[in-house]
Amino acid sequence: YHNMTRPSGRTQRQLDLDRIAWNGDKMMMLGNTTWRQDAPVIAPNDYFDRSVLGDAWDTSRGGSWAIADGDHLAQSSVEGDAIAVCSSLMGGDKFTAEYTLRLGTGSESGRLGAVFAFESDGNYCEALLNVADKTLELYSCRDNVRKLTDSTPLVGDFDPRAWHSIRLERNGTRLKAFVDGLLRITTTTGAGSGANGYVSHGCRADFSYIAVSPYVDG
Repeated sequence: YHNMTRPSGRTQRQLDLDRIAWNGDKMMMLGNTTWRQDAPVIAPNDYFDRSVLGDAWDTSRGGSWAIADGDHLAQSSVEGDAIAVCSSLMGGDKFTAEYTLRLGTGSESGRLGAVFAFESDGNYCEALLNVADKTLELYSCRDNVRKLTDSTPLVGDFDPRAWHSIRLERNGTRLKAFVDGLLRITTTTGAGSGANGYVSHGCRADFSYIAVSPYVDG
């Protein structure tokens, strides 16, 4: 929006930008302000808008990973497990992380999703979309023992070949998991800090925008 100012004795039109927030279903603007403000904080992210994945991503834990069409990250192996983690996308005991994914061409089943709190090969967590069962599943791996900790059905007519989003919000031991903006699981976690990335089990998968912010609950 605009307002009128007189900084040097003459009237000038000034462009103002303020944050927009929500109070229930009512939109509200946190303003108006007429003074300079800090630029919004942009969370560390990756759009995969290049030709080479880069050294920040570790793809040594199975799968065949590559940037596709300068647009997204593709995992093209059908066999076994595939994990790719990014050293510049770290999460602590408080974070909000967003992941974007879809089932790859030629696959009919399997699991794909996000890996988070990745400390080592035997210590990490996963949030997975189960294609065959149409469920969201949370897994925890500790000291090389991997177990399912929570599961819930996905909403509506789930199409695994369409792009979907997973969002994780962690605040201490509380963990919330969203799929396509809908809260599906609220649980507790004892996971430590670690890297974030992508994972697939027994399927080809495509992955796009990923971001990790140290802020949670607003």
